[in-house]
Amino acid sequence: MAKAKYKGNSDVGYLQLPDHPGKGTVGCVVKTVRVLDIVADHKGTDVYLDYDKDGTLIGIELLLD
Repeated sequence: MAKAKYKGNSDVGYLQLPDHPGKGTVGCVVKTVRVLDIVADHKGTDVYLDYDKDGTLIGIELLLD
């Protein structure tokens, strides 16, 4: 089950996907891809995709306006 995290005083949201090893696991994210870098006409919330060493998507970060 995915877990959503949002801090009330922050403009950042994070969706922890089922394969994510958990907060504080050092080195679990080995690659982060900004959606705007792969979808040139992306408009709206800035989105980052976090991948583990096997190339599995483990988290999605949203930088809110």
